[in-house]
Amino acid sequence: MRSAGHGGAICVTVLLALGACQAPDALDPPLDTVTPTARPFQVSLESGPFDGLRWSGRPVETGSLLHDDGARLWSIDLSGRRRLVWRHPEARVVQLAASEGGRRLAIGLAATDPRINVSDTSAFLYSLDPDGRVRLVDVVDDFRSLDTPLFLRPPTESTETTERLYWLRVGEGVGSDGRIQTQVMVESAAGPRPVRVPLRFTEGVVDIDAYPGSDTFTLSLFRQNDVPTRFEILRNDDRSGSADASVTLWGTNESRAQTDVPIGVAWVSPTDYVVPVAHEFFPDDYALRLFRTTCESEGSARVYRGTAIDWGFAETPWRLLPAGPHHVLVLGAHDVRSVFEGRATGIFWRLLDLRTGRIASTRIAWNVDEQAWAWVVEPGDRLPEPGCGDTRWTWP
Repeated sequence: MRSAGHGGAICVTVLLALGACQAPDALDPPLDTVTPTARPFQVSLESGPFDGLRWSGRPVETGSLLHDDGARLWSIDLSGRRRLVWRHPEARVVQLAASEGGRRLAIGLAATDPRINVSDTSAFLYSLDPDGRVRLVDVVDDFRSLDTPLFLRPPTESTETTERLYWLRVGEGVGSDGRIQTQVMVESAAGPRPVRVPLRFTEGVVDIDAYPGSDTFTLSLFRQNDVPTRFEILRNDDRSGSADASVTLWGTNESRAQTDVPIGVAWVSPTDYVVPVAHEFFPDDYALRLFRTTCESEGSARVYRGTAIDWGFAETPWRLLPAGPHHVLVLGAHDVRSVFEGRATGIFWRLLDLRTGRIASTRIAWNVDEQAWAWVVEPGDRLPEPGCGDTRWTWP
């Protein structure tokens, strides 16, 4: 039996669906001293654990990671240097996202009360706004989760200057169409609104990835029938205007890759994205493939092939992270195996160079109990399209 899953509640949902056993104040205090008033963690539909709190509102350092350890939100550069962004009451932080330039953040929490039942709140999604507010965006019950938040410019409104926050509501059930119960959502002035994604029966969206502030993105689909793989990667092209689409309808979603690797897609630039491609029964062919939005008709470029990178299955889930235009952060297969077998309590991210395929060590610690990570990009980082001639493209 396959053990598929890529992080937090989504991996649990996938297993269940399979029937598997398994305006800021003028005198803000210095950044490192912003400490909210502690409040007890209360699970209810009317309020959340961060209601009424504030943060500094200052943009987070770009070209760095954003990480939350459950009580503190950190900015971490690739050398391992940490800077405290916000200290908050203890909570189970499972999701993070940053807008371009780190001006606005999204932070997702999972309820930790062991007595939780169907009517209790199971997840919260907050926005950390530039004016210092910590604002509740969405809340769900019935054991659902709020996953993969990201900031996008809607493809049909790509000239607008304001990014919108998108995310997934993920449930544990399977509908009459054979789909796991997931729903793409978008923030609006009237509150959360659903986004329609036309799909075939038995398919459901379990992941969305994008370069912050971009007007295109990838979707990861989970398929019940496992043919030819458990997941399919689609890239949205609504900005082309080839089909009806809107802020709440993603109409043109084109297939890019088939894979059994559930660690998501890393967008390293507005045009370039890295997809893990492998089949469960052919592990030696595991590869990371670089796609470019202007060159997809020519295929993709293999930037890594080997067995040193972990697959991110449900036992120890993690997500592939961008780390600038030429690198991604991965976890080593041996390291993750050591954690799973109880031989290690903490490991470190590894840095993969997309130009050479070489993997280097970092001093950035990864812990299985701290799943919230994001990469913060430069504001307005819209480089000229690189063209296709600098890379050797192959299929797929």
